[in-house]
Amino acid sequence: MNKFDINPKEIVIDTGPLLVLLSGHYGHNTITKFGYTNDDIILLGEFLKKVTKIFITPYVLAEVSNLVNTKIEKEFFSDFINFSKYMLRGLKEEHIDKDTILAKKELPKFGFTDASLLEAVKGNKLLLTNDLLLYYYCRNVNIPAFCLKYNIH
Repeated sequence: MNKFDINPKEIVIDTGPLLVLLSGHYGHNTITKFGYTNDDIILLGEFLKKVTKIFITPYVLAEVSNLVNTKIEKEFFSDFINFSKYMLRGLKEEHIDKDTILAKKELPKFGFTDASLLEAVKGNKLLLTNDLLLYYYCRNVNIPAFCLKYNIH
C-alpha cells in the first residue's frame, strides 16, 4: 500500500517544502543548509507525483528569498535565485489581499505567511507544510494538510 493514502490534485506549498523542491533541484548541497536531507527530496517527489497544480503566495516567496539570503554562501545567492525562477514559473500564484490577511483570526497566532496560506488553501486544495503547529491547526479545523517533514496527514 502506498504511504500516501491522500490524493491531492491541487496543493498550496509552504516555505519549507518549497525550499526542499528548489534546493533539491539546484544541488551544491544547498538542501543541508536548510536542515533537510536527500530523503526529504525523495519524499517530496513521491508526494508530488499526482499533483497537477502547485500554488504559492507572495509571502512564501519572500520567506524563501530571505532564508536563501541568510543560509547559503553569498556567491551562490544570485545563481540560486536565477535557477529558481525557471522552476517557479511552473507554479501558480495565489495572491491574497493584505486586508484579507489582516482580518484573519489566525494572524496573531501564525503570522502573515501562514495566514495567507490558510486563505489560499480554500477551494479544495491541500496545504503542504513542515510546520507542525500549522499542520495540527489545519487538521483541527478540517483543512486538508500534509506535514512533509514528519510524513503525517
